[in-house]
Amino acid sequence: GPDSFRMIESEAVSGGASVMVSCAGSMVVRDIWRAVRNKENAFRLWYGGALIPTLLSFDGIYAADQDAPLDGDGALVRLGREIWNETNTRVGDKKAAARAYAVCSWVLEGLRKAGSQSPEKLSKAMETVEGIPLGSLALSINAASHRPRFRNVAILVAGNRQFKGAAQFQIEGPGYLP
Repeated sequence: GPDSFRMIESEAVSGGASVMVSCAGSMVVRDIWRAVRNKENAFRLWYGGALIPTLLSFDGIYAADQDAPLDGDGALVRLGREIWNETNTRVGDKKAAARAYAVCSWVLEGLRKAGSQSPEKLSKAMETVEGIPLGSLALSINAASHRPRFRNVAILVAGNRQFKGAAQFQIEGPGYLP
């Protein structure tokens, strides 16, 4: 019901929480933000979903993002120039181009290492590829999850109708799949 968010907010404040992390969706986060924004001893609100423009009106909401570290990466500018020089095509989305380049680099290096197009050999070879370029970051792949071992993440905070970087760090994925 409509009072359930008030109950969540009241429990967090009375329990002395300094941070609340919500993955419940942007509507819930906005309702909780409205409830606590002017309260004494209010907690910080961290949003665990995709960055959406409607959150820009809610100063102080924190969010994690994997795209933000790429925003200022000079290697993406160089990649855009290389694509222009080779194809005479302007890159509209440099982050998508960087990801496509990383995937192609991974597959091509896997083919080179495998020495064959055999799916089994290619799969095994791709697990050993390291130094996959994603902008300035060199990725290596976790053989169990087929995801990058490490990735850069930024913590952003909403303020003045924009997200600004509050912190940036590298996280490691799990070493195995459950």
